[in-house]
Amino acid sequence: MPPPPFIEHFAPVLELIGSTVDVKFAEQVGLRYVDLIRPTADRPATDFLRENVRGLSRKDLGAKESRHQFVTQAQTEHGSLFVRSFDNTGPNVMPPDLASTKLDLQIDLDGLND
Repeated sequence: MPPPPFIEHFAPVLELIGSTVDVKFAEQVGLRYVDLIRPTADRPATDFLRENVRGLSRKDLGAKESRHQFVTQAQTEHGSLFVRSFDNTGPNVMPPDLASTKLDLQIDLDGLND
């Protein structure tokens, strides 16, 4: 049976990492995808998310501002799946663990507050 297409594409990445970095131990290996969901002129960003990942609303809490984090971990037949979402307002659009790094992230913020 041939390897799944994902492994065919991901194996060269692991080989490059292995030839560049002397990794002694890895707890997990995976891909990270960050999608910035922006509000539109007539709809808040939360309108584009299912209610079950939005958390408590500021209105329900009687709060002027809030930050929301949703995390789920699932065991599937292929391994562990982690899903995290963050509801951030203001200039910090990256997840907290990436915002604190010194990565040179190319983020198009044009129209973020439109």
